[in-house]
Amino acid sequence: TGSIRRFQVPLLSTGGPLTILAIAVMLNMASSVVTMAAGIPLFLDTWGTSFAVIMAGFPVGALAGILYNLIMAGTIWETSSLVFAGSSLLVAALTWWFWKKGWVDLRRPERLIAAGVLTGVANTILTVVLDMVFDIPLYSGTLAVYERILGYLGNPQAALVVMNLLVEVTDKTFCIVLAAVAATFFTVLFKREIDRGNPAPGSSPDEKNRSP
Repeated sequence: TGSIRRFQVPLLSTGGPLTILAIAVMLNMASSVVTMAAGIPLFLDTWGTSFAVIMAGFPVGALAGILYNLIMAGTIWETSSLVFAGSSLLVAALTWWFWKKGWVDLRRPERLIAAGVLTGVANTILTVVLDMVFDIPLYSGTLAVYERILGYLGNPQAALVVMNLLVEVTDKTFCIVLAAVAATFFTVLFKREIDRGNPAPGSSPDEKNRSP
């Protein structure tokens, strides 16, 4: 898993899992708002979720995704968009699985990118199903992409699937790479605190940090 390490216990100076949770929600919100404001045809709102999974485990990542969707549905989005919390949960689950497999590692870019692509494909299936079941309007940020693809294919359903596949694969690949970079940076930045919370086998935290 490279230089990224998960917290085993709450850390005094960083707040442990609660701080990771707050950071994850803010990362999702900040990048989502910037993406919408800039008119970028992506979402970029799950890398905080993946970051939380990497740093603190699946439950914290899943909770970050749910909280993010609740906040956005109650402020910027329509309430109906809350169903996409399912996408955040799927991202959290897949990030956890790929993390356990050792794919979320900047030293193995081919596996990291593959994890993003596969996560995007899985989210495409989920998104298309949610769109059809709940009859959710197309996201304005990706509407231009859909219309361009529709012009080529002429079939609304086919255009919807292709658009979602293109957007989701690109989006989720970017997000998991960003999450891996953020987790690596966070680990390096707080290495002393992480080492204090995760002493070496056979030694206590005090022994591990005691000067020779």
